[in-house]
Amino acid sequence: MRSINGLLILLSAGVASQALAADPPSPPTQNATAVTTAAPPPVAAPSPAKTDAATSNGGSESQIKTLRSAGYKPETRNGQTLWCRRETQLGTRFETKNCGTADDLERQTKEAQDVATRVQQKNVYNPKGS
Repeated sequence: MRSINGLLILLSAGVASQALAADPPSPPTQNATAVTTAAPPPVAAPSPAKTDAATSNGGSESQIKTLRSAGYKPETRNGQTLWCRRETQLGTRFETKNCGTADDLERQTKEAQDVATRVQQKNVYNPKGS
């Protein structure tokens, strides 16, 4: 008799838990689906005046693209566009702000590449380093 009472209690608890459970979420309507699958609005092209101003002050479009991909952001100081980024000094956690014109930064990059090339060529011809 006890086992039957225990079984009835378990069954009634299971039925009660199903009855008290929250309703499942309703499927999304067509309007919500249309909103989520719609393409983003087209981005307007920059006006020619902005493009000309950016290229005259900040460098050519290829320089701007290269600087942005390297993490530089444009800043205007005394009417001149400078490209700046924060760099952490090797061996420390302190950041410094490195700024320059597009031409200056391009020149620095080329000089660094030239130095690296010379060092590598020197080590190829003289592997002992002397």
